[in-house]
Amino acid sequence: MSFIKKLLQNRKNHIPILLLLLLLGMVLRLYRLGFFSLWFDEALCAIQIASLRQIWQGTAMGSLPPLYYILLHFWSYIGENEFILRLLSTIFSLLSIYVIYAVGKVIVNKNMGLICALLLSISPLHIYYSQEVKMYTLFPLLTILSILFLIKILRADSLSLWILFIITTVLSLYTHYFALFNIFAENIFIFFFQKDNRKLIKKWFVAQCTIILLFLPWIHILISQHLEQTLTFTSEAMPKGDLKAVFMTFKNFTVGYHASKPVYLFAVPFFFLLFTCGIYSLKNSRRELYLLLCMTIIPIFITLLFSQKLNIYMDRFLISSSLTCYIIVACGIYYLRRQQLILITIISFLLISPLRNHYLNIFPTSKEAHFGAHHKINYRDATNFIIDNFREADIIIHSCLASYVPFEYYSQGKIENNFVVLKQKDVKSKLKKFWISKGSGKMLTNIDNIKQTIQVYRRIWLVLAQWHIDNIGNIPLEKRYPNRLTAELKNLLDNNCVMIAYKEFAGLRIYLYSRD
Repeated sequence: MSFIKKLLQNRKNHIPILLLLLLLGMVLRLYRLGFFSLWFDEALCAIQIASLRQIWQGTAMGSLPPLYYILLHFWSYIGENEFILRLLSTIFSLLSIYVIYAVGKVIVNKNMGLICALLLSISPLHIYYSQEVKMYTLFPLLTILSILFLIKILRADSLSLWILFIITTVLSLYTHYFALFNIFAENIFIFFFQKDNRKLIKKWFVAQCTIILLFLPWIHILISQHLEQTLTFTSEAMPKGDLKAVFMTFKNFTVGYHASKPVYLFAVPFFFLLFTCGIYSLKNSRRELYLLLCMTIIPIFITLLFSQKLNIYMDRFLISSSLTCYIIVACGIYYLRRQQLILITIISFLLISPLRNHYLNIFPTSKEAHFGAHHKINYRDATNFIIDNFREADIIIHSCLASYVPFEYYSQGKIENNFVVLKQKDVKSKLKKFWISKGSGKMLTNIDNIKQTIQVYRRIWLVLAQWHIDNIGNIPLEKRYPNRLTAELKNLLDNNCVMIAYKEFAGLRIYLYSRD
């Protein structure tokens, strides 16, 4: 009899163990929560929540539904520093640990629920997003709640459960548009694997109609404002999905963005074996198995399919599928009862290195292994450095939006002469224009435009930022400039001005030129 089995045989131990897992998850999520500066996406969120009216009208977020922004708007009354803003995501992530425990308990028993809670509490992927000012912890929380209520409906139909299912599903739609793929997966499950249950089908149809009606107020904003912006941006900025991308998705689900190649090459087949064992262990609970598989595989498959025409494949969009993946893996661990302690020990050791790299801001692999996750650049100190040395006759030029948006957040409107160099094709991007419009900046789109702009200023600040940085945050020499126009600007300043100051941060270089 295993140690874990002896420990869990006593029912009185379940609540203390769950509380310990929640405590573990909380410690891992709170550690260094406010240490790093807000990066581009986070700063954009922090800027966009100022006007509640604009949030509801769909003009404040660019291309996303409003729920998270509304919650963040009210949450920001507590404070607007990095720790407070990120804490909301941390709370949602901790709530998910309890809900996934509840799902595991309903499917098998409390012991299986505890294994689910353990996997989520130490998940590098969810720890990463619990420390970001984004909706990627609220989205999976609402999704797993929806799944929980659906499982309970399948076991004991009641009006209250249907109402809770509808509410959580609608809220997930108001959080992220990829909730549509999750709803599609649920419909596949109902109409293919529950087609003989006519009573359920009728109620399901009513529930789906109710969900559509409740989402109708936002559909016109989705179509008229967000659809074109989202498709334009994703087609430009994201890679096309393929089988390698699916492999990386499973890798990121299990060991996160910061795992080294040796770690994930061992971890992926290891977790896949547990995933396979989990499928086998649920052979007597086929209804729950089919639901979990649908919610894990179908959203990924649909995204992969769409990405052949539109580059929309990104792991954070699929994060809700990671929770059902964890549940199946937990079933595999529970099934291998005599090896549970060994398996949990192996998983814990596998995650030590990725978590360490996360806290140290190290990505030990190439960009394709962590696409969508970026180094935390010290925009806070960089902005303060410029503010402390800024004069009235100065101008600031950013090489790309990566530094412009965080600078707008940290400067709090103290500086107005703020410009961004954009490639000509970027000028056509409505979403990038929107990002600039949220601050005080103006676009520079050609060298003549730059010459005309800078001639009325005595000093020019050039902020060189780059998305493409190495595994410890440095800009490679071959990618010093994000575009040719920035290189032309740098050459113009070097030949016609005097550089009087220089300051370098990880992934960020600041130059100060004088025309005198």
